[in-house]
Amino acid sequence: MRLGKFGKILHFDKTSLGVGDIQRFTILEIKYVFGIIINIFNTTDQDRFHSHAFHAFSLMVRGHYIEDVIDGNNIVTKKIEKYRFIPRNYIHKIKGSSKNAISITFEGPWESTWNEYFDSGRIKTYTWGRKVLFDSKYVNLRNDK
Repeated sequence: MRLGKFGKILHFDKTSLGVGDIQRFTILEIKYVFGIIINIFNTTDQDRFHSHAFHAFSLMVRGHYIEDVIDGNNIVTKKIEKYRFIPRNYIHKIKGSSKNAISITFEGPWESTWNEYFDSGRIKTYTWGRKVLFDSKYVNLRNDK
C-alpha cells in the first residue's frame, strides 16, 4: 500500500535500470523517519549510476552483487557479499548479481533529492514520488534563443 509520496507499507514493485531487474518488497517506509526494504537482485549492466535520498545499512542475506562506484575521478568495482553502510552521496550502479541475490536494507530519513547519472551523459534529479526536478536532456547547453 502506498502512502502517497511519503512512503509505503507492505508494497511490492520491480525496477529495471538496464538489463534485468530488482524486485523490492517494502515492509515499511516512512520517508521522514526510516524504511525497511527487501531487495531481490537479478540485474546486469545498469545503464545509470545513482545516489540515494537516504543513508542506509544493507545486509546481504543470499548471494552477492557487483557494482561500479564513482570515487573521485575513478570508477572502482566492488563485490558486495556481506553488509555495508551506504552513504546518501554514494554514487554507484549494479554491474551484475548472482541469481536471486537478496538483501535487507534499513534506510534512514530521506532528504528531498537524489540523482541518476546515465551512461549517455544525461543527469536527472528527483524528489519524493520520483518527481523530476531537473533533466539535462532538456537544457539548452549552447544558450540558443
